[in-house]
Amino acid sequence: MAGILNSEDEQLVATMRRGLAKLAAALGGEGTEDAARNAIEAALDGAEMVMRGELVRGNAGQLAALMPSFVFLVALPTVDQDRALELSRRTAALVEGVLRN
Repeated sequence: MAGILNSEDEQLVATMRRGLAKLAAALGGEGTEDAARNAIEAALDGAEMVMRGELVRGNAGQLAALMPSFVFLVALPTVDQDRALELSRRTAALVEGVLRN
């Protein structure tokens, strides 16, 4: 789907992916094993594809609602399921607060 989006949408996808990658790096630190790094990259790639798909379909507004799921998937390779769920719920609360304002 690369090349289909306009420059603004490409920038949005890149910014969101960088943010998710920073979260994964913060959770995993320097000692992330190869398997976890591969899982994180797969989660980032999947999140990017979903973002691109939503943007191509004209559903930019859906991205905020998907962010908690992206956070869960990116966090899961380096933290336990309960912590990943906690981060996902926190993200949902933050997104909800932003959307209310």
